[in-house]
Amino acid sequence: MRLTTALFALAALVGTASSRFLLVGSQTGAATTNDPVGISIYRTNAEGGLTKIGQETNATTGNQPTYFALSKGHKFLYVTNEVEKGTLTAFRVRRNNHDDDDNCEDNSDDEDDDKEETSNEDTLSLDFLGATATNTKGPVHLVLTNDNKYAIVASYDDGSVVVFKLNQNGTVGEIVDKVQFTGGAGVVPGRQEGPHAHCVALSKCNSYLYVTDLGNDKVMQFKLNKGKLTANGFVATGPGTLPRHLA
Repeated sequence: MRLTTALFALAALVGTASSRFLLVGSQTGAATTNDPVGISIYRTNAEGGLTKIGQETNATTGNQPTYFALSKGHKFLYVTNEVEKGTLTAFRVRRNNHDDDDNCEDNSDDEDDDKEETSNEDTLSLDFLGATATNTKGPVHLVLTNDNKYAIVASYDDGSVVVFKLNQNGTVGEIVDKVQFTGGAGVVPGRQEGPHAHCVALSKCNSYLYVTDLGNDKVMQFKLNKGKLTANGFVATGPGTLPRHLA
């Protein structure tokens, strides 16, 4: 099973420790009567331990939720579904009981206080906002712009990159641009018969986009302006290097 994760911290405090949550995506298959779990939600403690507090089945996550991206401020979660008819699934992140605790320095052993602290622990849940077709095969990775206006998706199976507009309510809007890679280095049998966009990364100011093309042993470069991509050359990584992720 391949797992994908997104980890983020809440600004609020509970007792003497801040609450952090771990979202874990699971590789699901076709829908069954057992409702396979697509996303599991865990809360961490001060020692790094995990407690499961919720889950979403593939009824809302879709199958193969392979990569996550959180919007700035952690209000929305976006998930790529790496399937033949790819989708980009959106959720609203709902956080409860996360007001600041004025008594965070109080280490009282009072039993009643301990019970109250447990009952007021931060919780997190996901509200399904919708699944939008990428019109690509096997979307495997995505990145969001700093202003939360665009989501850029790389699709492995057909070697493409798609730019989506993001609405203020968190839903996924229309496709703004699409780039289709071609060719295939053919150096590694069975892996390079065609293009395979594997990872997308933005420059600090979001002026440039970089895409690894595993099928062609290249890092493709683009200028990004208002959601539109303009080719800006590439870097060859060497025959058979199969570039995957970059940071």
